Amino acid sequence: MSVPTDSSSNRWWESYLVRYLMPSIAGTAIVMWLGAIAAEPLRGLLLLPSRVADLNTASLTLLFLYGNLFCYIASYPVLSFHATRVLNQPLRGYGFTRLLDGYGATLVLGLAVLLLPRCVPLESRGHLAILLAALFSAVQIARLALSVFPRVTVDGLQGAVS
Repeated sequence: MSVPTDSSSNRWWESYLVRYLMPSIAGTAIVMWLGAIAAEPLRGLLLLPSRVADLNTASLTLLFLYGNLFCYIASYPVLSFHATRVLNQPLRGYGFTRLLDGYGATLVLGLAVLLLPRCVPLESRGHLAILLAALFSAVQIARLALSVFPRVTVDGLQGAVS
């Protein structure tokens, strides 16, 4: 889809400034905050300044790139939900698709993340977080596979949908 050149268009969300610059600025703020609470070895590894007074052009550019990367990675689950939205319709022939419900998986993941610090010992939290991320990714990959292969039939439509 092309970006409209007509200045009278009300589709402001298609502007490159809104689509790329603003999330990068927000991501930069998030990365700065995460860098402020991170341990010194991590800040050194990522070449993040320890104080705001230490910011220079190179570190600000790096922060901006980290912010852009952060926003792209953070948008992948939403992109997967958008790409698999056909699976949210009533399906025939796939009884296990309800187990792959994206909304349910997100709800379970959110509750698990909220309960993780309260119910799991500190030394096991990292392993459980990786396991949760892997399970959620597996659900997303299974949903993508179901939506890509034209075997899914949706009520009200004739033929295969992909």
